[in-house]
Amino acid sequence: MLICKARGLAALVACALFLLSPLSSAAAQTASDVTPLLVTARGVWSPSVTYALDDLVTLRGSAWRSRHNGNLNKLPGSTSPSTAADWELFAAGFNPLGVWTTTTKYQINDLVSRLGATWRARNTSLNKPPESNPANWIKFADRGGTGATGPRGATARAVPPGRTLPRTAVKRRQ
Repeated sequence: MLICKARGLAALVACALFLLSPLSSAAAQTASDVTPLLVTARGVWSPSVTYALDDLVTLRGSAWRSRHNGNLNKLPGSTSPSTAADWELFAAGFNPLGVWTTTTKYQINDLVSRLGATWRARNTSLNKPPESNPANWIKFADRGGTGATGPRGATARAVPPGRTLPRTAVKRRQ
């Protein structure tokens, strides 16, 4: 039996996803052969908290499991420096950040828009434009094609020279 202590909606969802996932063929043995897993949801990751083995945190739209005791100030999912020995991806998600900038340090699964496309970060990077750094970015969604021309709109009413439209006909922009 798998046990999951959850605090908070994101942790509860992560636990549910984990518990509902099918077991691999190697692990698909009798229930008595399965070792109980106790995970403790700790909320949003903080650099000032020391995490223990099997603590779960949420960060940038994903849930992460601590791989050891004494895990302090190790950013989950970082590839530079790598924190793979410290954190295991528990439930993947995306972190939409808007328009790409040169000053933001991006992490795995951050989403940005640039040049009409949406890009997903593959690695930790700073000031590496998505369109020219395939080791760090992959195109997530591209700009659509040009659509068909719509129907012609109504023709405007001609105003004789020197006259103005009545005040009721003029729409003010707000």
